[in-house]
Amino acid sequence: VVLTGGNIVELSANTLLKEHLVALVDTSGIIKKIGGEAFLNSQLKKVFLSDTEILSFRAFFGSKKLIEFDAPKVKNAEDGALQDCWSIQELNLPDLITAENYFCKNCYSLRLFNANNLISAYTSSFERTINLLTLSMNNLVSLGVQAFFNSSKIRTISLPSLLGLGSQAFLNTTLSSLFLP
Repeated sequence: VVLTGGNIVELSANTLLKEHLVALVDTSGIIKKIGGEAFLNSQLKKVFLSDTEILSFRAFFGSKKLIEFDAPKVKNAEDGALQDCWSIQELNLPDLITAENYFCKNCYSLRLFNANNLISAYTSSFERTINLLTLSMNNLVSLGVQAFFNSSKIRTISLPSLLGLGSQAFLNTTLSSLFLP
C-alpha cells in the first residue's frame, strides 16, 4: 500500500491501513496530523513523517512491531500516542514540545530518544522504557508524576531547564546521576 499525492490534513483510522501497511513513509509532507487511534494495533514496522505536527490520542497505540519512528516536525504527542509499541528502538522527534500522558509508556525496547525541544512530559510519559540508558532534555521545564516509573536501566539524565518535577518521577529506576539547574 502506497500513499501518494494531494494534501492529507488528517489521516484517520482505517482498517485496511492498520492491517496491511508495514511502513508509513511520507517524504512529501502531505500528512499534517495522525488522527486518534489511526494505527491502533497496526502492523507497522517503520514510520517516517516529514511534516506531520500532531500525533493524536493513541495514534499508534499497541503497534507492537513498530521498530523505528522518525517525525522531525511533530510538536505535540497526545495521550498514549506511542504507548505499548513494545519493539520501538528509536524515536526521532526533535521538534516535540509536549509529550502527554502515557506518551511512550511500555516502549520496552526504546534505546534512543531524540527530543531536544521537549518542554513538557506528562504523567507516565516514559514509564517502563526499560532499555533507555541516558537522556538529555535540555529544554524540559515540566516532568510529570511517575514519568520514568520502572525505567529500570536509566542511569543519567540532564534536565538543566527543569522547573517542575512530579512525585515519584524516577521511582524504581537505577538513576545514579541527575543534573538539574
